[in-house]
Amino acid sequence: MPHPREGYVYATTGEDYTILARRSARTLKQVCPGACIDLFTDQDVVDPVFDRICRLDRSTHRPKLEAMGRSRFARTIMLDADTVPLTNISELFSMARVYPLSAMTGWSRPAFMLREQADIPRWYPHFNSGVMVFRRGRRVRQLARAWAADMDSSGRQFDQTSLRRLCWDLDISVGAIPQEYNLILLDLLKIWGPAMGAPRLLHIRDLHASPAGDPQSPFDLAQLLPPQQVTMIKTLFAAEASQGTAPPALPVWRRNRAGLAAIRLWKRLKL
Repeated sequence: MPHPREGYVYATTGEDYTILARRSARTLKQVCPGACIDLFTDQDVVDPVFDRICRLDRSTHRPKLEAMGRSRFARTIMLDADTVPLTNISELFSMARVYPLSAMTGWSRPAFMLREQADIPRWYPHFNSGVMVFRRGRRVRQLARAWAADMDSSGRQFDQTSLRRLCWDLDISVGAIPQEYNLILLDLLKIWGPAMGAPRLLHIRDLHASPAGDPQSPFDLAQLLPPQQVTMIKTLFAAEASQGTAPPALPVWRRNRAGLAAIRLWKRLKL
């Protein structure tokens, strides 16, 4: 069987986070039945929903940094354990053909971050690491090592400030994942309209505030969201289906080597 070129990665420490990852992976399998999924964890787990379960070398509160450097896939979609895929999100893999790293820009602009990083222009965003797409290579491994080292030395609880600094210092071009692939502010569903397209993945941080549940069960939206939000999501998907908005395939010129070489040259020259 050929080595998979594309795959999904979860990284967890502790039993509760690992159970959430198992449930998220099962939810992912419902909408992406052929998905290849790996788990990096410090737990003793056997679960057929994962193609591989890899033991972490270190048990830290940011295991994704180690998993990022060790992913076996040429193109990886890394998901937090508290994410709920609603539909096939595999189109995100194509971002790794253009950018070494892609993530959604963060919503907040913490004052302490702007003070600490006064040398970085205010317009340069910070990135939410709950959903990341990256390609295997020297730049990503360098970022993962530096990110882990900075988190260790600084003792930070959250990783976004460190990620912003390193992407700036290492001159890494970061692709912008649209918010519907990492919807954190669920109240936006109150004003979401059909023209905005249906959300593809929910990032529900409140999942950590309640029992993790049955690891063999995928997430059930009816148990996670108010009825109005569930109805809105169903309405948005129905509207999208009626409009025939299936995502287009990656253009041929971007799939072949000559096209990719042209993109890389263009980016180096910063035209």
